[in-house]
Amino acid sequence: STSLQDDDHLFFTLEANAVYAFEAALSWSAVAAGAGPQVHWLEPDGTFDLFLNWVAGTTLQTSIAFWDESTGSLPIHSSAIAGMAHFVGLIIAGVTGGAFKLQWAQAGFHASNTKMLKGSWLSYKKLN
Repeated sequence: STSLQDDDHLFFTLEANAVYAFEAALSWSAVAAGAGPQVHWLEPDGTFDLFLNWVAGTTLQTSIAFWDESTGSLPIHSSAIAGMAHFVGLIIAGVTGGAFKLQWAQAGFHASNTKMLKGSWLSYKKLN
C-alpha cells in the first residue's frame, strides 16, 4: 500500500517540554530499483525536530530536514532494491507529550510490497 501505516515496533513516548536525541536505522527491501519506502515521523502537535538522514544502497543520498507534525512523508530514493536509511536528530517536545513513531509505506505501486526488515531500530535519550 502507498498509505502510511504506524510501525508496530519503532516508537517511544515523549514527555511534554522535554528534549531528546534520537537515532534510527531502517533496513528495507523493495521489488524494483527506486521503489524504496516513504517514511514519516509522527509526533504530537507543537513538537520540533532537526535531523540528518542518509540512505545507503548503490548510491548515497544525504539530506538535512527540519520536521514538524505537518511535514509530509519523506521518500527514500535509491537505485538499489535493498538498502538502509539512517536518521540522527534532536526532538524538542511541545507542551503536549505523546508518541513519536515511525510511519511508512511503499513509495509507489508495484507487484509486491516494499518491506521494512528485521534489524531496523530506534533509540533515544532524554537530554533534560
